[in-house]
Amino acid sequence: MSYKSPISIFYDDDFMLKVASQLQEHNEMHIMAQINQYVSVDKEELIKALNYDRQQYEKGYQEGHIDGVLQAEKLYARPQGEWILNKDENPECPFCHHSFTYWGNFCGNCGAAMTHQEVQE
Repeated sequence: MSYKSPISIFYDDDFMLKVASQLQEHNEMHIMAQINQYVSVDKEELIKALNYDRQQYEKGYQEGHIDGVLQAEKLYARPQGEWILNKDENPECPFCHHSFTYWGNFCGNCGAAMTHQEVQE
């Protein structure tokens, strides 16, 4: 959906000279009267334009939000797994195979979420 511009401005050199001289005289009412002769606002088209712009803004916001969420999920997606024991009986990440001397909830090397099941004797 598109719309025509709701505001039209028609001016020439005489108009600009009149505005400049009125500015010097500080006669605001006269300035507005002069401007109103050359500026036309179509109320219906202005409302259409504002509604269209709002829809475009909301659409862009939603698309940006969805893109941001998807990028964050990719960025912060962590593999999940369980620690394995290496030959030295130390915990090792099954993803990056980095060894540690402690059990943690995350691999300190690659960030993978880890669980540890106690060995039952």
